[in-house]
Amino acid sequence: MQSKLTIIGMYEYDPTLFDNMQLPEGIDGDTVRDEILMKSGEFEALYPNPEFLKLAIAHWSKKHYRTFDKWLTALNIEYDPLYNYDRTEEYTDERTGISAKSGETGRTFSNGSTENRVDSENMSDSETTSGDRTANNVGSSTGHTTGSTSPAQTTNTKTTTVAAFDSSSYQPKEQTTDALTLQVAGSDSSDTTSTTGSSENEATNTSKSGSTNRNAIGSNERNETGSDELTTNETANNNEIITHKARLFGNIGVTTSQQMLQSELDIARFNLFEQIADLFVSEFCIMIY
Repeated sequence: MQSKLTIIGMYEYDPTLFDNMQLPEGIDGDTVRDEILMKSGEFEALYPNPEFLKLAIAHWSKKHYRTFDKWLTALNIEYDPLYNYDRTEEYTDERTGISAKSGETGRTFSNGSTENRVDSENMSDSETTSGDRTANNVGSSTGHTTGSTSPAQTTNTKTTTVAAFDSSSYQPKEQTTDALTLQVAGSDSSDTTSTTGSSENEATNTSKSGSTNRNAIGSNERNETGSDELTTNETANNNEIITHKARLFGNIGVTTSQQMLQSELDIARFNLFEQIADLFVSEFCIMIY
């Protein structure tokens, strides 16, 4: 029977054979080593020198380090096995604007007015009445009546004054005088009768005069000064940021839920340690059954 030098035999000879093997964090090195020993079985080792094989194993682990890491990452992905659609959206809208508005409204006014008024009214009335009557009755009666009327006169005077620019007192502006004279003069004589036995004399004098004076002085002065001013300044900064996030997932109907479940079971059969051991055996063992 021909003897063979196997991986198990060299590991028994040198227990540090796998000490230089490098694996990603999360992969247990002892489990990988035990799986390699189980897989290699009675296959003859490609490199019969234990020291060289130890160096070759270190190189092999470095060469496949990224492959082992990808396998580990893929197996650790969390997902829903019955969903075949998973999309994430995220976008941001930003709007910035500045608006300014200013206005000014002003009004200034000054009003002054002065009014001076002087009214003067003089009115004089005079009336005189005189009468004599004599009667002699001696056989005959003679009657003589004489009457006279003095004139009656009415005078109205109105004076208006103004404030002149070159005088500190009011000066006359105009004067109006209205005079009305009523005069009646005459004499009457009649009825001459001679009567003996009696005589009668009668004298009557009436005089009436009147005067009315009225002066009215008035002054009205009004001064109004003011100002209105309105100033408006308005500035606005408009900043608006809208962030939108959305995730769309589920089954779009291309694959049935049963088919996706079957695929999930196939993935579950994938064993990371077994895959690493098969890769090792294919490179370091002469696979002759």
